[in-house]
Amino acid sequence: MSPVRAQRWLLTSALVCALATHALAQDTPATPQPAPAAPSANSAARQRWEAMTEAEREHLREVRRQFAALPKDEQDKIRARYVRFRSLSPAQRDELRSRYRAFQQLPVGDRQAIRERFARYRGFSPERKAEVRRMFADLVRMNPAQRRAFLQKLDRWQRLSPAQRERLREQLRNRLRRTR
Repeated sequence: MSPVRAQRWLLTSALVCALATHALAQDTPATPQPAPAAPSANSAARQRWEAMTEAEREHLREVRRQFAALPKDEQDKIRARYVRFRSLSPAQRDELRSRYRAFQQLPVGDRQAIRERFARYRGFSPERKAEVRRMFADLVRMNPAQRRAFLQKLDRWQRLSPAQRERLREQLRNRLRRTR
């Protein structure tokens, strides 16, 4: 993921709050209004806004300005991610937040490698994506000893040169032909 894209992704989380509260800050009435009978999304956003320090409010205003400066297609992507996130159950959102925090704890090189692999995955055909998902599901179902053995074999495979890999593929094809 490019640094600009990563920054935009991080801004998305701040933007979620900014989108909800920025309008309220602009529309805050000069005279107090009676509280509604039941809490609404606007009243919750207003309460969050009023509980913020001026520095936090200014930060959200800056995020809002940055968002407004993005191209419309980028804004639309961020909005779509927000809508998708909000459509998840609270437990799913908590799980996603937990995974994000865990991802942020990884060393920078590991995070970059994950982003690069994910970018390659996005370029796969639908059939290849299905195959990768199936293989990952198989890996998840393995017990720890099986998973460790598989990952060790994968590591050895990745260290082979292209010529060595092709030689092993040919040996496997020959074995398969003999067993038929």
